[in-house]
Amino acid sequence: MCQFVSWIELDRRVYFLSDKQLATTRGKALKKWTECDDDLKGHGAIRHYYHINNSNGIDRECSDFSTPDNFPPEI
Repeated sequence: MCQFVSWIELDRRVYFLSDKQLATTRGKALKKWTECDDDLKGHGAIRHYYHINNSNGIDRECSDFSTPDNFPPEI
């Protein structure tokens, strides 16, 4: 299980899932695919949603909310 908040860095972009993405048709299909709410915003779900190959990108995660500087600006 990934830590909240998880994201993937690839080609100078940050990929993550928010409630906005999960409310889409693709997001609803993702909910069925994961079968586990704990993994819903994890790296596997992010890769599945954005069609990112497992060998591409860097998995990142952080649970230290003490400063916004711990997260990419997009998040």
